[in-house]
Amino acid sequence: MSAHDDLLAAFATWSPTLAEGVTRDTPLLTSGRLDSTGVFQLLLWIEERVGHPIDVTSIDMPAQWDNVNAIVAFIESERGA
Repeated sequence: MSAHDDLLAAFATWSPTLAEGVTRDTPLLTSGRLDSTGVFQLLLWIEERVGHPIDVTSIDMPAQWDNVNAIVAFIESERGA
């Protein structure tokens, strides 16, 4: 399973309504679709995949985590860091 598909599946476990109609390009943060609980779950999910804590004050969440493609790109860049 790709990281994209893994994240989309995770959304379904966090909230079935969140997962409805989400594609790789669906705005999550800027649209308000992902609430504060969802952002926290996403943070934990990302940290699990990159293997280290993320300092959320050092990133631009709306730009770097707004859709599945951006989140996967963020994870790949963190793994390479």
